[in-house]
Amino acid sequence: MGAGAGAGIGSGSTPTAGPVAGPLGRVSRPFFLSALGMLASGLGTPATIDAAVREAGGFQYGPFELMDALGLEDDLELSV
Repeated sequence: MGAGAGAGIGSGSTPTAGPVAGPLGRVSRPFFLSALGMLASGLGTPATIDAAVREAGGFQYGPFELMDALGLEDDLELSV
């Protein structure tokens, strides 16, 4: 089980699958999907998309850097 499994026992909340579960996972999904769409369309590499998002958007991390840091396994588990 993921890191958050069992955290909600007795509290009425639902246990989560991992660190990306909950609000962060739900809010970041469109951010990740947009970046993946840009990559699939040939608009850049993961590195150039990350750099553009950081520079133009003022983000601390680009979408691919964030996906890598959070763990793709957890993100995939929440997506299906």
